[in-house]
Amino acid sequence: MASTDTILIVDDEQRIRDTLSDILKVKGYNTVTAGSGEEALKLIREKLISAVLLDVILPRMNGMEVMRKIQELNPAVPVLLITAYATVPLAVEAIKQGAYDFVEKPFDADKLLVLLQNAIARYKLYQENSQLRQALLERYEMIGVSQAMKQVFKRVELLAPKDCTVLITGETGTGKLLVARCLHALSNRVSGPFVRINCAALPAELFENELFGHARGAYTGANKDEVGKFEAASGGTLFLDECGDIPSSAQAKLLQVLEDKSFSRLGEVEERTCDVRIIAATNHDLEEAIRNKSYRMDLYYRLRTTSIYIPPLRERPEDIEELVLYYTPKICEDMGIRVKRIDPKAMSYFLNYPWPGNVRELRHKLQEMLIFHEGDELKPDYVAQWFKEEPSPAGQENGSVPRGNHLSLSQAREDFERRYILQVLHEEKWNIPAAAERLGIERSNLYRKMKQLKIRNNAGG
Repeated sequence: MASTDTILIVDDEQRIRDTLSDILKVKGYNTVTAGSGEEALKLIREKLISAVLLDVILPRMNGMEVMRKIQELNPAVPVLLITAYATVPLAVEAIKQGAYDFVEKPFDADKLLVLLQNAIARYKLYQENSQLRQALLERYEMIGVSQAMKQVFKRVELLAPKDCTVLITGETGTGKLLVARCLHALSNRVSGPFVRINCAALPAELFENELFGHARGAYTGANKDEVGKFEAASGGTLFLDECGDIPSSAQAKLLQVLEDKSFSRLGEVEERTCDVRIIAATNHDLEEAIRNKSYRMDLYYRLRTTSIYIPPLRERPEDIEELVLYYTPKICEDMGIRVKRIDPKAMSYFLNYPWPGNVRELRHKLQEMLIFHEGDELKPDYVAQWFKEEPSPAGQENGSVPRGNHLSLSQAREDFERRYILQVLHEEKWNIPAAAERLGIERSNLYRKMKQLKIRNNAGG
């Protein structure tokens, strides 16, 4: 038996505590003991406890109350109740409230050890799964300590393994794509593809072709069979990003495919089955769109089988410092610059800013600060410069024009364009094709823009 497992024994009788300690120590367990609930809670806070043996009847604070407080401190640690025959009904009620099991006095040592072994095994499995889930959440940059974000994480964990359609809602920049990727990574479809389609980026006449593909000869220029997103995502997840922008002309066809789980390529009669999980996301008020008759109610309810709402950053200010501390070393590593620190006194500028562009804006602003800073620590006076801005519709996601810069409209537009293109190039590590795709322009146009805006190609360092 591993000696790292420590069992907390809580009983007001010294004799019982000693007897249980002797039984457990023979099997290699470490033990700590408490004669009262208050003492037990102190030990739970101070030590890594693998399981608790808790007497139902204690002075001052009874066992049920102690168990509830233990669950508040460590919801996963298994609690086995020690009970006399007369209190068995109470112990049964405790199991309903979360106790692992109960042991009657006088003790059956073998039964006790089996129960304890099973309880600890389940606890360790929970810890391993919890660590894996946490690692995945962090991998997909699901960062937050607020109650609002804890609710988001809880819903992600709850819905990920279920093969249901999920609608993710929230303002631009809150992290809907990250949530979608995390849902896929924690699902049973993780070995399958994750395919994203940006519904807002496609003209109506190309939408069905992109979703369902086409057969050779389906239209002029269709010289070969083309696989659509539904086929590409087979066995995995299809993410309908900006689903509020699905063209009206395509909504009925999409609804039919979601309901029938089959589709035809353009120019084909053959029906193809689709084995995909649908995750959709939007920053639009779809109920308002339904009232305006620009969105089908039946499609909305089909996509909204279950939902996750991501609150804006201004509603969870306690997450701001956490995000800054998480992104600072990550950005430095990604940009190939030495790791820098944020002076704690400078944090107030981050905390007092409303972040209209949410987490995306925070990351972009922090990235600019770090790239252009030459020292090892970002001081308050330096950070303050980056917040002397007037938020504007154009600047909500990617920064605004600083006050006091008296530029003409064309100069301001050029300044913004240069900063934004630089930002995308940095994020794509100066991969020109990837940056051009992000910007929605041809590579030749991007090269021309870079020359016009005097942006030097830093590829390769």
